[in-house]
Amino acid sequence: MSIVNKLSSASLDDLLSTDFDRPLFDRKLNDDWNEYRHLSELKMKECIENATEFSVDGDRYVVGFSDRILSSSYSGNSLIRQYDADASIVFHRDGGMSFRRSNGNSTIKCDRLANMFAGGGHEYAAGGRINMKINSDKDVADAKRLIEDTVRTFYKERTNL
Repeated sequence: MSIVNKLSSASLDDLLSTDFDRPLFDRKLNDDWNEYRHLSELKMKECIENATEFSVDGDRYVVGFSDRILSSSYSGNSLIRQYDADASIVFHRDGGMSFRRSNGNSTIKCDRLANMFAGGGHEYAAGGRINMKINSDKDVADAKRLIEDTVRTFYKERTNL
């Protein structure tokens, strides 16, 4: 029985009681959790192994394609650590994007980068959308190129102001 069903069928007294005879964390839930952990580790490994790097004005970026099973924060921060990058840009099959910068970098403004992709957020973390369908390895490569080209154009235009 799923945890939602267990919670919805239990009374508050059951949930607070030490004698609750239907534990919320049972073998099935434990198996599901272990399966999720295994799958998320595989997907994170794929994201890291297939990421690409580029530099602009001395800042190091890493771009990765991530499965939705992973949170954008987890994917982005893992890429930053793995590649010792200043910022990460993660995109998903549905076109969603996430921008993160490393804790030590205050020159990269994620909200400004996200604005180029119909998004916004904070200086240190933001989100946006890439206007393309990601259905194949070629689409992933094309999206990475588009992201890099857009970031480079942003910096070029910014320095010409």
